[in-house]
Amino acid sequence: MNPTIRNNERFKYLRELPATSELYEFIKYLDEKYHVNSHDNDNSFGKINPNTTTISNMYFSNILYFAKVDTPERIISLPKYQSDNPNDSAIILHEDSVALVSTKNPKAVETPLEPLDDADLGKLIRLRLSCQKELLENKPVLPVFPECRKNEKSLSNDEKDALLEKQGFASHRTRHFEKTIKVPSETGTSGKFNVEYARLSTNDCPHFSTSYDCRNHWGQAQKHMNHGHPAYAFWKKWGVFHGAVMTTAEWEEMYRDLEELL
Repeated sequence: MNPTIRNNERFKYLRELPATSELYEFIKYLDEKYHVNSHDNDNSFGKINPNTTTISNMYFSNILYFAKVDTPERIISLPKYQSDNPNDSAIILHEDSVALVSTKNPKAVETPLEPLDDADLGKLIRLRLSCQKELLENKPVLPVFPECRKNEKSLSNDEKDALLEKQGFASHRTRHFEKTIKVPSETGTSGKFNVEYARLSTNDCPHFSTSYDCRNHWGQAQKHMNHGHPAYAFWKKWGVFHGAVMTTAEWEEMYRDLEELL
């Protein structure tokens, strides 16, 4: 299995984009200088994950939002407070319940952010504008569907699939599959690696997904597979498309690798 995706015209890692990478490094500099932790989405200079791709389950609009380059108002926005103690939070799932747990002390004294030096403020805004331009230039091509007018019947799944195929995307009706492969975990216990390309209910597009279940881990636990197993190499190569619709060329390359794995 070739570890490099040949049909990768639609995505780049954020670390490959010069202006975005420069903004990422400058945010780290500002965090240290002004005592801010930009991992707190509500009080940050912007959040950029260099290992994210422009096509991912995070969605492109969220990349712009978290980097604070989505609107003119956010391009000039600043955090309000110093945050030596970041607002770390986690989503906890238990049976049918969902809870957001935060370590932030609601009674903690919030220290206002000191004014930025003019040079720092100017550079931040310049980098945000450059980052915005660069990201928009690298926005991945996605399927286009006509907007349904009020009281107009929604497109059927077959009609959506026809539009996908016409635009060069892999449709559900011709490319849908579900495969499960027995893969041992990193500790040698038995496990199952699941690979799927399918439409969920009436979504416009199908999407590619993988998951892994073993004795102590389940769901997005692929890192716990035996790293020497070909399934792990498959996931490392194609995980960037998790949650994304694939072009026909992307799907065909992925499926050839899957057949080799099977």
